[in-house]
Amino acid sequence: MISREHIQLYSYEWVWEPLGVRRARPKKLGLGTAYIHGLKHASGHFVVIMDADLSHHPKYLPNFIKKQMETGADIAT
Repeated sequence: MISREHIQLYSYEWVWEPLGVRRARPKKLGLGTAYIHGLKHASGHFVVIMDADLSHHPKYLPNFIKKQMETGADIAT
């Protein structure tokens, strides 16, 4: 989830509405299945998957979204 502080610092002209929705799983099944589980429950114009340790900095999100909108890509990395 993107914190409000990150939204204010890195969203620029974008407006973010984090829902804070969490879906519990019965046990640890690995990172790949966690992504799939999350994507099954995701909705909205964009879905962003980020590690909690911020190994991928949120400041790059506006560039990913801009590129997706320009190209119509399904995935931006």
